[in-house]
Amino acid sequence: MSLESWDLVDGRLHCEPMDRGLDSTGLHLRRIAAMPRSTGPRGVPLAIYQHLLEINAGFEQVRVALAALDQSAMFDRGELKRFSALSAEARAAIASYLAGVVETEETDEAGRLFRLRRARERREDASGD
Repeated sequence: MSLESWDLVDGRLHCEPMDRGLDSTGLHLRRIAAMPRSTGPRGVPLAIYQHLLEINAGFEQVRVALAALDQSAMFDRGELKRFSALSAEARAAIASYLAGVVETEETDEAGRLFRLRRARERREDASGD
């Protein structure tokens, strides 16, 4: 059973595979929860990224649990595989939607910051002439 460990490294989320029987996702989520809630006065709040991480971690727990249940003769393997596929599809659809909205917001913020920087550079160039 392969799990992933998410951690914050140099201000970025970093994922490493784990080959342990225990999932430490909860520890990482608590660490992220303690982080500031905003990227600044504008932009996508850090909480949005945290929620996306929590959603992915939850779906990973579902995947791992279904795989563990698949080892039992008590459950129909076909049904468990169908549920696993449905949960993978739901995770991908949710992540796609959220990532698309975040991408639009981040692109708008990048454009706004670019315009501010260019205006500042033009003022500096004009005052230096």
